[in-house]
Amino acid sequence: MDINGGNGYNNKGGGRRVVAGTTDFYRRLPSEMTESTKVGVMMSLLSIATMVVLFLCETWAFSRTRIRSSVEIDTNVEASIRLDFNFTLYD
Repeated sequence: MDINGGNGYNNKGGGRRVVAGTTDFYRRLPSEMTESTKVGVMMSLLSIATMVVLFLCETWAFSRTRIRSSVEIDTNVEASIRLDFNFTLYD
């Protein structure tokens, strides 16, 4: 039911307007503080579409990763390596 007491549908294809007008992502705010516009609805739908595309792309990239391991020989020419250990013992 719309604010004029009707069902929101008219003979001129107003059903789409009702669906687009009810696409509200800020339902927690009082209706006096919000105003639904076509640009706002399009921006909200565009942002949701962008989030869905990003989610799918990131999920696809995560699922196609492969684990690689390699072993390389150290070519260090020094004969010895100095290692220092610092121990502190408490009684």
